[in-house]
Amino acid sequence: MRSLSCLLAALFTVLFFTNATAQEAEKYENPEWYSFVYVDYHPGMMGEARNIIDNYFKKASAQAGTPIPVMEISLAAGEYDMLIVWKMEDGVEGMNWKTSPSQVKWRAAMNELAGGEDQAKEIMENYRKCIRSSSSNMGRKL
Repeated sequence: MRSLSCLLAALFTVLFFTNATAQEAEKYENPEWYSFVYVDYHPGMMGEARNIIDNYFKKASAQAGTPIPVMEISLAAGEYDMLIVWKMEDGVEGMNWKTSPSQVKWRAAMNELAGGEDQAKEIMENYRKCIRSSSSNMGRKL
């Protein structure tokens, strides 16, 4: 039995390295990348969070001409309440910004909608207080 295991291990090793040497470098053509944010709100706070999203965050995006989520899903099971999905317009290259031009435009619109920078900070802080935890990930559309 042990010799069979060793033979199988050797066979898989040879097949793996043979396949690896036969491959050529290949880049994805026009990949579509998406960012996923899972949010768990404190009990009873999802309504307040949705109010802030609908009345400020989405309106700021519309006013600034910045991307809005392509999908928002209310989750029925698991540790999170909501999944928010954004298309990464610039792909993974967009992650190279400390502060992107879109973020600057969005923040200016948010400040205007809120009535000033201090009011916008307060609204964003109120939203953060609604969140118990969150997690993010990204992926490429197949």
